Amino acid sequence: MKKKPFFILSVLAICLFVACEGTPTPIVLYDSLTDEQVAIVRYNGVDIVEYNGIAVQWKVGYSLLEIRIPGGRTTFVLNGHVSTGSGFIRYNNVPFVYNFENGKEYTVIMQHDVIRVYDGLHRIYDTLSGIKALATFRMTNEGQILTHVNGQWIN
Repeated sequence: MKKKPFFILSVLAICLFVACEGTPTPIVLYDSLTDEQVAIVRYNGVDIVEYNGIAVQWKVGYSLLEIRIPGGRTTFVLNGHVSTGSGFIRYNNVPFVYNFENGKEYTVIMQHDVIRVYDGLHRIYDTLSGIKALATFRMTNEGQILTHVNGQWIN
C-alpha cells in the first residue's frame, strides 16, 4: 500500500521536470521589440553574470534558459562550474562572445569545456542526436577558442 503514493509522487516529479525542460520562461530585455528585432537564445551552462557590460543574474536551472536579446555581437560573462564526470571545471567571470542575428533562434549548450551554438531552438537531448553545431568553442578561463564552424575544423 505504501508503494502507490511513492509511485504517484515519482510520476508527478518526472512530469514536472519534462514540462519545465520543454517550456522555459523567457528573459525579455526589451519587450517593445518584435521577434524580427531580437535573437532568441536558449542557453544551458554556467550562470550568466553579465550581458554586454550590464550586470545580470541569469541563473541556469534544470531547463534551458530562454533569452530574447537584440541581435548583434553579444558578450556573456560566465560564472560557475560544470561537471566533467571526473570532477568540475570552474568558470570565474569568463567572457563568451557570439554574433547572434536578429530574427533568428539559437540553442547554446555548454558541456565540460566546450560551448556549441546550434541553429534553431532545441531541447538539451536534441543536441546530442547528431545535429551539427553552427560553431563550437573550447572554453578556458581566459575566454574561448573557435574549433569548428558548420561542422568543419578550424586550422
